Amino acid sequence: MMSSFEFSFNELGITPADLGVMMGFDEGDYPEPFRQYMGDAIFQGPDLCKIKAGYRRFANPHFRKEDHTIHVGDKLFSPGRIVYNQIAKATDVILFVATAGHAISDQVKQLSAKDETVESYVFDVLGSVVAEKAAERLLDVLEPEVAQEGFRLSDPYSPGYCNWDIAEQQKLFSLFPAGFCGITLSETSLMSPIKSVSGIAGIGAKMKRKGYQCLLCDDENCIYGRILRNTSKKRH
Repeated sequence: MMSSFEFSFNELGITPADLGVMMGFDEGDYPEPFRQYMGDAIFQGPDLCKIKAGYRRFANPHFRKEDHTIHVGDKLFSPGRIVYNQIAKATDVILFVATAGHAISDQVKQLSAKDETVESYVFDVLGSVVAEKAAERLLDVLEPEVAQEGFRLSDPYSPGYCNWDIAEQQKLFSLFPAGFCGITLSETSLMSPIKSVSGIAGIGAKMKRKGYQCLLCDDENCIYGRILRNTSKKRH
């Protein structure tokens, strides 16, 4: 089973707080010129983002606890202990992709070329947030369907996070038609458009969407994890 969707920017419900948390700001505490640029970026979002997302569903994935691997289709994934433990009780899984499109990255390049460093950074963060939110929106669409089957969804997990080797995107993309949702993958596992995400989510009676679980992860190379863990420390 495979489906794809197009979402409007406004459907994602992006707020300054979504950008702020990825910049390490406390909610509402956005110094200038960040506050102005965040507002400008969100205002321009509908014109700069061509949002697409899609998934393919696989029944009866095989989970092997000994080495934390998951057999999906004809591919063997090694997502690591953290991702494995979050979806190991799934009945089915979906592989997904989502993208903000090319225009938002073009805007970042243009601003950078003009030495508009801070504004470029804000638009870059917006592109990342849009891609992540598109994946979440995809799950929102799928959730009522699996609920009719008596199931729920897990959170989405992506190669490159939680110590999951980004090179496994090669296996993931091989299970989709070429150019699915307008996204391609380079030999070095970089997606085009740049502001795109891919990953896996579990479907089953024991699944639950909990939101970012960065406190479970100690991957120091993950900028989102470092920011969210530091933000959590500040709040406690």
